[in-house]
Formats: sequence, C-alpha cells, structure tokens
Amino acid sequence: MIKRIKFLKENYNIGHFMIVDDCFEVDMKRVKDFCDMLIKEKINITWDVNVRAGNKWTDEILEIISKAGCILLSIGAESGSEKVLKNIFHKGITTKDILYMAHKCNKHNIPLGTTWMCGIPNETEEDVNKTLKLLKKVVKICPDSVISGPQIFRPYPNSELYFDAVKL
Repeated sequence: MIKRIKFLKENYNIGHFMIVDDCFEVDMKRVKDFCDMLIKEKINITWDVNVRAGNKWTDEILEIISKAGCILLSIGAESGSEKVLKNIFHKGITTKDILYMAHKCNKHNIPLGTTWMCGIPNETEEDVNKTLKLLKKVVKICPDSVISGPQIFRPYPNSELYFDAVKL
C-alpha cells in the first residue's frame, strides 16, 4: 500500500486518499505499522477511513493515525437506540461505543464521521428520537463531526432486513 501511495503522490501529486477496507482495524498492529510507514517515508498526505466503533481506538492509536495524516475517522453509527443496534442491525456496537469514539476523536482533533438511518423495520418513534438525541450528543462532544443522515433506510436486496421490509 505504501508503494502505491508513494507512486500516486510522486507521479500524480495526489493529496488525499480514502481507505476502503472492511478489515482495516481487525489487526491494530497492522494499523500502527501502516501509520508508522507513512510517517517514516515522509509521504505527507491526508487520508480517511471507515472503521467499527469501539474501545480498541486507544489514545496511542489515535495519536499515531493523526500524525500519519488521517483527517476523518468514520463509523456506521446508524441508530441511537440500543434495541435497534442490537436486535435489528446486529451491529456489535452500543451507543456507549459511539460516544466513546466522539470523545476520543475530539481529544485527538480528528473529525468523526457518522452515518445515521431511520425508517428501519420495527423502529419506533421513540427509537428515532433516541437517534436524534444521540446524534446531537456526538456533535456536542465532537463539534467537527461530519454527519451523514439520518437518511431513509435502504436495505440490501436479499438481506434479512430486506425481507423484513417486504413483509411490512
């Protein structure tokens, strides 16, 4: 990856790239090594990445990704309702994880990107209000947040939630 980034920077003068990797943070040593190489090679480029919220994003890791040029860490927050996150989306994250990310990103001056949805099968008006309330908390904690949504739920064809939506 570093060779490709260097090539693009040197030959096409790119100034920013986005990492699209569902497994980027599965191995935090890999994240650290990647950032160390960006710093060591003095590539001087900005980048952003989508990750899963959670406490694996320690101060040490966030400090190094910031030094390596990361200017946006994005998560799929989706909902402010524990019920929706757990029982409908099966996200494996909680509202506490979302707030944790807001605090940590703000501490390290990395804007937090969040995506939010509404209109989810079996979602209640109370769930939507919880989403709006949590979204506002995230922005209060991390004022440089980049908010996407809440957007209308669009299920992937042939997914469990697709068939739930069709039934409803």
